[in-house]
Amino acid sequence: MLNDVVVAGFVLFFPNYSSFLSKPGFYIEDIFVREPYRRKGFGSMLLTAVAKQAVKMGYGRVEWVVLDWNVNAIKFYEQMGAQILQEWRVCRLTGDALEAFDQNESLKLLRMMFKRLKIASKVLREMISDLYDEIRERCVIQN
Repeated sequence: MLNDVVVAGFVLFFPNYSSFLSKPGFYIEDIFVREPYRRKGFGSMLLTAVAKQAVKMGYGRVEWVVLDWNVNAIKFYEQMGAQILQEWRVCRLTGDALEAFDQNESLKLLRMMFKRLKIASKVLREMISDLYDEIRERCVIQN
């Protein structure tokens, strides 16, 4: 509590972009209502505020994720009209896997660049050779 103000909850969201809709939207990173304030309309108020802002800005959607074991949240979101998309899965790189991915991708990038340089070098040598042959032919024809 700060100056007789109690924070009952919060919603953390940011803009994103849907390539499917070709429109911006909002992604809700977190929505939280403290236990004593649940089932009193605060969660609905927070979601409604984000949805209203999305509509006001002409955005195409608001989306977020929910853990499959959080049955109360799932029921709440469904009551608000949200679709729970069963076919989508969250993908995440973190910790050692993220570090390994970065290193592997850097090596792949270096190999690809080296391969392209070799190809470019070969093409350049062929172009120089062709140009040299053409110059020689012109010199022979003129003489």
